[in-house]
Amino acid sequence: MARAVDLRGLRHTLDRLAAGVGMSPPVSGLNLLPAALRRAQIARRCLAPGEHGAAAFGDRPLTTLVAGATKLARELARDVLADLLTLPSAEREVLLKTLQVWFAEHGSAKDAAERLFVHPNTVRYRIRRIQELTKRDLADPRGAAELYMAIETQRLAGA
Repeated sequence: MARAVDLRGLRHTLDRLAAGVGMSPPVSGLNLLPAALRRAQIARRCLAPGEHGAAAFGDRPLTTLVAGATKLARELARDVLADLLTLPSAEREVLLKTLQVWFAEHGSAKDAAERLFVHPNTVRYRIRRIQELTKRDLADPRGAAELYMAIETQRLAGA
C-alpha cells in the first residue's frame, strides 16, 4: 500500500511538468529494467501532441497496443481506412481530423463541431461519409473500436 501511495505522489509531481513522461509499472530487479524502459517509452508515445504530464503504461489500453505494435497497427489501419486513404489529400485530411476530434469529444457532433468551427450537421455528414467509406458503423462497438485503432495509429504516425 505504501508503494501505491508513493507512485501516486510521483505521478502527481510528474503531471505538473511541462513535458511528457512515460511511466512503466513498478519492477523489482535489474533484469526487468529493459522491459520497464520499453513500457515507459510506449506510455510516453500515447500522449497527444502538446500533452504534458505523466502517462502510465496501460492508461489508454487500445492506444498502448497501437504504440507498442506500430508496424502491425499501421498495416491494420491501412486496411480499415483503405478507401478513405485513396481520397484527394484535402478531403482525406478533413475526414481524418473530423474522426479524431469526434472521438476526442466522445462522439458528440455538437462538441466536435465547436472544435472544428463547423456546423454539427457538417460533422454528422462527415461521420456518415467515413462510415460509408470504411464500411464500419460507429454505433457498433467493434466498428467503433476498429476506427479508433485506425485513427490512433494515424495520430501516432504523425507524432
